[in-house]
Amino acid sequence: MKKRRDSFFGLHFDFHAGAESRVAEEMRPDVIARLLDEVRPDYVQIDTKGHPGYSSYPTKVGNPAPIMLGDQVKMWRELTAERDIALYAHHSGVFDCRAAELHPEWAAVKPDGTVSKEKMSVFGGYADGLLIPQLTELALDWHLDGAWVDGECWALELDYSPMALAAWRKISDKPAPKPGEDGYADYLAFLRKGFFDYLTHYIQAVKAKAPNFQITSNWVYSTESVTEPTAPVDFLSGDFSPMDSVNTARFQGRFLACQGIPWDLMAWGFQIRDWNGSSTHSTKEIGQLKQEAAYVMSLGGGFQFYNQQFGGGGTVQEWAIPMWKQTAEFVRAREPCAKGAKLKHETAVFVPTEAYNADKNAIFGKIGATMESAKGLIHLAQDCGMSCGVIESHHLNRISDYKLVMLGRTEALSDASMAALKAYVENGGSLILAAPDTAKRFGFDLGEETEKNVFLESEGVVAPMHVRFADLTPAEGDVLAGNCYLDNNKKQGPYPAAVTRACGKGRITSLALDIGKAYPQNRTSCAKRFWKSLASALYQPTVTVQGSAYAEMTLTERDGRLFVHLLNYGGPHEVANIRGYSEVPSIGPLTVEIHTEQTPKRIMIEPDHTEWTGDMRRVTLDRLDLHTILAVEF
Repeated sequence: MKKRRDSFFGLHFDFHAGAESRVAEEMRPDVIARLLDEVRPDYVQIDTKGHPGYSSYPTKVGNPAPIMLGDQVKMWRELTAERDIALYAHHSGVFDCRAAELHPEWAAVKPDGTVSKEKMSVFGGYADGLLIPQLTELALDWHLDGAWVDGECWALELDYSPMALAAWRKISDKPAPKPGEDGYADYLAFLRKGFFDYLTHYIQAVKAKAPNFQITSNWVYSTESVTEPTAPVDFLSGDFSPMDSVNTARFQGRFLACQGIPWDLMAWGFQIRDWNGSSTHSTKEIGQLKQEAAYVMSLGGGFQFYNQQFGGGGTVQEWAIPMWKQTAEFVRAREPCAKGAKLKHETAVFVPTEAYNADKNAIFGKIGATMESAKGLIHLAQDCGMSCGVIESHHLNRISDYKLVMLGRTEALSDASMAALKAYVENGGSLILAAPDTAKRFGFDLGEETEKNVFLESEGVVAPMHVRFADLTPAEGDVLAGNCYLDNNKKQGPYPAAVTRACGKGRITSLALDIGKAYPQNRTSCAKRFWKSLASALYQPTVTVQGSAYAEMTLTERDGRLFVHLLNYGGPHEVANIRGYSEVPSIGPLTVEIHTEQTPKRIMIEPDHTEWTGDMRRVTLDRLDLHTILAVEF
């Protein structure tokens, strides 16, 4: 069976068994066998314990669901083992309502003294008393290959339990600060460290008895917890939003891709909406699944998608198997070029860990102003045909590899981060400061920030943004890089929207507005042209694509080859009222120009495996359906 690091395509099923669930009520090994034979995933993840805390198998060390009619985990294990397919547990960690009910002494305690009825304290007896024994049991007795531990960093609660307070007293002689009190940021940092210590502890404890058991904690080292990886997870993973999924994959995948750890992203195979008072699941169709898969694969990550287990875990939707088979074929066709490739160091958005933590009043999970600004910059860069990555604070030692770095709103910026950015520019780098408060830190003259409608100008056209804006006064030697107005009639203005300043061998462009925060709700062609003009004045892209505003490009590399991923951003994936679609309209013709020092020796158009025989610096494609890859050899 493949290790997770060698896998590329998987299936996830869960059902979060509760007290009334009839576990293994309908066992359909024929349906599961058909699923595995036709779809042929590298691995499957199935339910062993959901957030209610009831285990969906006859555990001897945990809390089994009261109505246990069979062993669905045993059935899945036998069928996957026969086909050499790895099997992982979907197992809820910190989020465990049953454990909180039976062992309130393990639970987190809220700032008001209320004992949580859902979430465990990472400082208490939960890991040794329940989580470690269950994961070890699944490894040794049910012979599973690993666990995708859910309900972890994103579910963590503020914790003032006796166990947490005892740990705090070991490092501080002050009372544990509550929200709003002096020193609260220090207590949040303490809780974050406590989580990573807990994660390291239970992984090491399980591996001491089952060394080949592979474990991750859902959403660790992602947008949910921006920090340098320290816990010994075997892979990174997360399940991105069931709605607006293309944009979510586009954003989330870049944070996992930057960590240097094998990773995958999970699409929800259905969309959820509250309809007439009840939650309805609309199974996604083939066009949606393929498009979401393309966005993950283009970043070098593995792809999996999630659907529910039915019959108490014993069966799945048989009618959807042919559609899932087509999805698998789409993924497998691109695997030779996509798997294991790394994002090329081209442009990047810098997300300082100190800024990410400073604008949060939670341990993890809350998307604050820093992340919102970074999110918009990523979308803006990709919309403008730029291949964009992410740099976090622990990546600053490789910042010089990038042609252009973008930094949005920052609630804090450490001396180390400031020094690294200044050195990057002094040595020839290009930096865009895409928010007024950030630009002020670098010595640009900006007034007080206010929220207002600002009309960006590009090629004689203006378009509005409701945005945080500050008057920008150019210094001597600054070059005007863009204008804006305060009305749609161009009577109030123009005002400087951006200026560029030479610094050593490099340049810094400062903006008068927090464009990243505003852009996702204010997407216009004018805004994209404005941004593209700023960026193109600062760096020469390795590859450019022309022909359609819906053509997106991401660059990866592996084994000396450059992979140009061409993605079709079109289709109704952003339209809330469209719950399922099977078709994404094709775009094209497209012209791809390659601006490398070396002239390519060979270009293959994948997955068609067609060799390009024309101009080796200018490739033309009649059409782009969803995802085409140019494999470039030098």
